[in-house]
Amino acid sequence: LFIGSPQEDGADADTGLVSIRYGIGVGTIDLVPEQSSLRQGAETSFEFTWTHPECWCDLETIHFRLADDERVLFWARFDAASGLLTMLDSERGLGRREGAPGGRGVLRSRDMLLNLERAELETSGPEGRTVTFRLPLRLVSDVPPGAYRVELLATDVHGNSQGFDQAGTLVVAGAGGH
Repeated sequence: LFIGSPQEDGADADTGLVSIRYGIGVGTIDLVPEQSSLRQGAETSFEFTWTHPECWCDLETIHFRLADDERVLFWARFDAASGLLTMLDSERGLGRREGAPGGRGVLRSRDMLLNLERAELETSGPEGRTVTFRLPLRLVSDVPPGAYRVELLATDVHGNSQGFDQAGTLVVAGAGGH
């Protein structure tokens, strides 16, 4: 993040300061499985635990994304304040649909579907450090075979951001399962 501070030196001249703020760690990721294989119409499930240095309730958002350099298969954001998962547009990251883990309905991108009724959220309590998600995902379109990154990004209430960090890999098999 580049931060511009016009007139930082207090002088009347058109001078200032530009500082760089690198991503600040807001926790650690544990993903199970770290590598998964999938073919069209099949389902896989990811479980990830985010451990915050102080308290999981200091998290503001957690983004879960499946992508390669060409395509975003799935992108959802969890908002800690509302407890909702929001399906994000793969191109712009804008919210499209939302629902609560364990609630009714589905979140669907053009390539994948998340059944909210089977999605789970578990925390280590109001003072605990961890939040765990179980996300069952089904591939619903013809996706080019290959390896897709499982990425997570977290922000906290103090304005810190970490990610997108690769936590694992999803391998999409071809039509014959290879």
